[in-house]
Amino acid sequence: MEKLKSEFNQGESRAVFPQSYEYEKKRGVLSKKLRQTVSEDERRILAKRISEIDKARLLIPYSDSFDDSFKRIQYVRYADDFLVGIIGSKEDAKAIKAQNKGICVKKSAFGAVRGEDLDYPF
Repeated sequence: MEKLKSEFNQGESRAVFPQSYEYEKKRGVLSKKLRQTVSEDERRILAKRISEIDKARLLIPYSDSFDDSFKRIQYVRYADDFLVGIIGSKEDAKAIKAQNKGICVKKSAFGAVRGEDLDYPF
């Protein structure tokens, strides 16, 4: 499974939406001005603008959850069960399911793993 993980994992992180990045930059500039400002009226105005940016940032996702250049696979085993979590396309998941089904059927000589247990729908 470690070999499959090293082959499948792709990309460092998901792509960030440009608008989200712009909000982050604007908020940073305003926060710096807020720290340097002495006037109470100006501080109130800056705080309100920062609050507006925070509200706008909540309406858009930070990163693209459907980024094709980012893929991950995670394998967890507990006793005689295992779980494979996949960040990727449905086709990737079906291909990995087919690979793992072949592995499990080969290793089921002792009857510990039944092929029908692997037929969960996607």
